[in-house]
Amino acid sequence: MDIESMIPTQATLSLQSFFTRPADDQLALLDNEQPLSYTEVVNKSLTLASTIARSEEQYWGLYCEDTGHFIISLLALLAAGKTICLPANNQPGTLADLANHAAILLTDSHGDGFTGHCYQLPQLNTIVKDESFEPRTARASLIFFTSGSSGNPKAVHKQLWQLENEIQAQEQKWGETLENPVILACVAHQHIYGILFRILWPLLARRTIDTHQHQYPESLLAAIAQHDKVAVIASPAQLERLPKELNWSVCKHRVTAVFSSGAPLQARFAAEAQRCFSVLPLEILGSTESGGVAWRQQHCEPASLNAWQPLPGVHVQLDDNGLLTVFSPWLDNPEDCCVMGDRAEIIADHGFLLKGRADQIVKIEGKRVSLTEISQRLSDHYLVERTALTVLEMARQQLGAIVVLTDEGKAILNKQGRLAIPRLLKKTLSQYFEAVTLPRKWRFVEIMPVNAQGKLVHSELARLFTTGLPSEATDEDNG
Repeated sequence: MDIESMIPTQATLSLQSFFTRPADDQLALLDNEQPLSYTEVVNKSLTLASTIARSEEQYWGLYCEDTGHFIISLLALLAAGKTICLPANNQPGTLADLANHAAILLTDSHGDGFTGHCYQLPQLNTIVKDESFEPRTARASLIFFTSGSSGNPKAVHKQLWQLENEIQAQEQKWGETLENPVILACVAHQHIYGILFRILWPLLARRTIDTHQHQYPESLLAAIAQHDKVAVIASPAQLERLPKELNWSVCKHRVTAVFSSGAPLQARFAAEAQRCFSVLPLEILGSTESGGVAWRQQHCEPASLNAWQPLPGVHVQLDDNGLLTVFSPWLDNPEDCCVMGDRAEIIADHGFLLKGRADQIVKIEGKRVSLTEISQRLSDHYLVERTALTVLEMARQQLGAIVVLTDEGKAILNKQGRLAIPRLLKKTLSQYFEAVTLPRKWRFVEIMPVNAQGKLVHSELARLFTTGLPSEATDEDNG
């Protein structure tokens, strides 16, 4: 495969040239404490970098609660050519594990649990810049830790050039669509999606970043109203919970794009997001290991019109087991491929449809069953807003269903009791699946347990069944 032909031709700034570009006063960061121009961002990050570079330690942990602090620290570590280890949070257990990878933790918060040296983010106006310091980004790399839906988090190493190559592809695809917006984010900055879409891509493309994380729709709408053009960086979990009663009219002609990544959006939530923001969400498919792979916008039926399209420079095919196989310029070895855990179907115009996770095929009572298909059938029911399934290891393997109900479903649950909903849902499922494969235990929750990236935390799903909640209904309960 000709890898050179896969590399996008339209370039954005590299990080090395970002540091050496002539000074300008264009606004880089909208920070509650102090707005910063690009010149100020470069000066602050290089000042800190000149101090960090004196350390012989190569592996540095980085955790900042404040996004402005995080951006300066991230740029400084990259300029110093360090390897940055990015924990998902700063819980003591997480930081204790981080000490197995990094000798120093740079933070604006506590370092409880970290057994290495904790370097509290200093006041930059007290540091004297070494004017002889030159950025050394060619040596820089990052280590991300996958969300660890089950088991221990996995360390994924990324060279800076891999992120730069993907940023080139994203800018080539969406640069003109975005125009010149202020970047508003609903997602955290500690993971690869947040770093790429919320920080590095906007910086290299010279866009303005609002450093506040808008965790609530009311905050996001207030921020949108302050700017002529904005782009929103969101997750499926957030787009699935947009309050209808808010005044979304402020978004019209202001929102140029809404990005979503972490899991595929259900079509009805994509349509609801369009109603709110006046633009269809741009869904990005990928993983920490593969980086970005493909995109889609769910315009209408049939499903073939909503197929995933590979990003510029990406080629996909299926392996012998029908799993999506990715070739891209931002893999560790672009000559190699990344086999994802998704079953897929290749269709016309190089697009593809996802057919569920390969690890979602299980055996219940000796019968092969697709958890993806059962979940989809449940999600199609008018009583169900969202659902997830987990395999319960009991005397015999059983399926447990976790369900977020629609308003109609909640009304029936309150009026008819906890047994009514499972009976109705199992009646629908029985039209497609054998009785022995149907969920035998049920939990009804207000929201799904998801991590900061909006992905389901499967260990938390299973834990819902280890306590006797009143919403439980077993197969025996239903007769």
